[in-house]
Amino acid sequence: MRAIDETGSIRAAASRVGWSYRHALAYLDNADAALGQPLVDRARGGSERGGARLTAAGANFVRRYSAFRQRLDAALSRLYRATFGPP
Repeated sequence: MRAIDETGSIRAAASRVGWSYRHALAYLDNADAALGQPLVDRARGGSERGGARLTAAGANFVRRYSAFRQRLDAALSRLYRATFGPP
């Protein structure tokens, strides 16, 4: 989703992260369904008229997920050090 925000395109974002376009579309459809709201506004039409941008819900999700991952990584690092000692 960050790549969509940066590129303004689902196809370009999929390419950037190494996913197929179809995989990216399925991922977005599943995320929308799971969260009960659209995360990306999509406009068909190719490079001239098309594009994609995060909805307010999508931008909020990206912010919250980034904070979650930072906290998760820190907790995992603490647990690793407690179990195995310093790396």
